[in-house]
Amino acid sequence: MSRIQPQTFWNKFISDDTISTFTNWVGDPQAESKIYFYHYLKNKDYKTLLDVGCGDATIYEGLKHNNINIDYTGADSCEYFVDLGRKKNLNILKTDIRKINTADSSYDIVFARHIVEHQPDFETLFTEMIRIAKKECIHIFFIKPDMSDKNVINYGKDEDLYHNKFGHLKIVEFLNNNPKVKNFEFKDINEKENMLIMKLQ
Repeated sequence: MSRIQPQTFWNKFISDDTISTFTNWVGDPQAESKIYFYHYLKNKDYKTLLDVGCGDATIYEGLKHNNINIDYTGADSCEYFVDLGRKKNLNILKTDIRKINTADSSYDIVFARHIVEHQPDFETLFTEMIRIAKKECIHIFFIKPDMSDKNVINYGKDEDLYHNKFGHLKIVEFLNNNPKVKNFEFKDINEKENMLIMKLQ
């Protein structure tokens, strides 16, 4: 059976009838890894942020709740989420997140949470995030990369999203070979989640 690609999946799945399911999955603006990110961001003097795969823009709500004054932009391919964000008067880009429709170095920080594992590879998304960011990229994994030079491509259920585990050493090699990446580190948030911090030059 042919698989639904991530962008197609969200457009087919999300509606007024199913949004509560999505909110139960990832919609809590005070989830542990989001709070970790807010605390991290408070120490920075960044003016602009792009939230890649923003969904229902709960990151924006969390930023406001934590008094982080930053110009927020979301990016998503799902028309339902784009419309939802715009109804809240948020700046939301409707774009393929693997080929984001914005110029190089447009945002001080580019952020994504629980996104890359749903992609068929990590290189395409990370390349775009790095291209668009001026100072820093953050990605929070919900499937931690393991200490391997292999990627585990796990397609899950038929017509479900990808749920891929990528090899730590593969990611390290990729980042070491990107001339815009000055340095990077992985930080464990909890037993399941890991944050990749990419500092740019």
